Amino acid sequence: MWLEAITVRTPELGDLERQIPVLVQQLTADSPEVEVAAYVRCPANHDLSFHLIREEGSGEVTSQGLHLAEALRAYGTVDHTIWQRVSPHLSGPSSFHTKTSRQVLPIEAEPQDPSCDPTT
Repeated sequence: MWLEAITVRTPELGDLERQIPVLVQQLTADSPEVEVAAYVRCPANHDLSFHLIREEGSGEVTSQGLHLAEALRAYGTVDHTIWQRVSPHLSGPSSFHTKTSRQVLPIEAEPQDPSCDPTT
């Protein structure tokens, strides 16, 4: 399993926040085999990270990741990394990810930590 993380540090989310659902929808439409999620760093909400998770592949960045990273450069400094899951035989509740089904939820449907309110 591979995780491609594209993170942007921006002075404020502003316009970028409104683009999150569109960007996630484009990424999932272009690559249905890739699971996509967007995260805001808490409590400082000036970092936005997109995670593209795929079962197959290599340690190479994807074309979708490259296009997203290029688009995010207009908003701030971008960090683009690839991570490979380690052995699922490690102990602990969060030692590995098991994909049971794929569900795309609207960003608004996810519970928000009040300290992460992007409007503050």
